[in-house]
Amino acid sequence: LNRRQVGSRIASLGAAVADRVSEQGAFGDMAEASDFVAEAMTFGARPQFSANETAKDLAYVPGVFSEDALSRCRLGPGARKGLALVRKLDEGLPTDDEEAVKQVCERLRRTEREGLGEDRLEWMQAIDVEQALCEFAKYEAYRSTGITPMKRFSPATGTETPAAAKAEAAA
Repeated sequence: LNRRQVGSRIASLGAAVADRVSEQGAFGDMAEASDFVAEAMTFGARPQFSANETAKDLAYVPGVFSEDALSRCRLGPGARKGLALVRKLDEGLPTDDEEAVKQVCERLRRTEREGLGEDRLEWMQAIDVEQALCEFAKYEAYRSTGITPMKRFSPATGTETPAAAKAEAAA
């Protein structure tokens, strides 16, 4: 897709979400919103990962989700890896992922209140914990195994492809 087509898809998605919320009310959970977004975004293959991420972003728009929906989030593979790493550090976390995310979220809120005397993290939701868990898993993977030639990043251009990095590493 070119930029114009992507922009058109995003505009259509925004209108579809607004219509859906206007007609049926707020989404009851992230999975429902994610599936709705995936259907609206589908152009060829179903973009489930992109739909999940877009649905999470919509949680910051007032009225798109019910209050209860914001306490739950569909964990992606990266967040599951991050949660497994956290469980190794804290064996007291619930085995149910949803409950574990709720507990981590509450602990972060409480830590902030006790540490600074301010409610700086009261805004935190399950989607924020999910994002942090995913990033934590990536950090730990890079920390423990390093960045391989297939994952090369060049801050100067940021344009290197895995094939180019592999060719350069082989030279």
